Amino acid sequence: MNFGKPNLEYYDHFWAPLYEKDIDVLDQFQWRLSKMKRKQAQAATQEISIRYKEKLFHCEVIKYWRGCGISILGGVYDSAGQHDL
Repeated sequence: MNFGKPNLEYYDHFWAPLYEKDIDVLDQFQWRLSKMKRKQAQAATQEISIRYKEKLFHCEVIKYWRGCGISILGGVYDSAGQHDL
């Protein structure tokens, strides 16, 4: 666990911070950027899980409909789908 200042991952060499306030500005910028990236990643995973749940629900509905159709027509059709009449 790191209790110090975060490393400046997005630091570029076009501006070399000479003063402590400049370093603090870079730290704040990086913190906001990393927070934004975390939120985007969370939103993407939530969207994927919602799509997965919707697909799962539709699969369950189709299984239910197929199950009801088999039980309703169970006396008329055998397991191979051949007509028994």
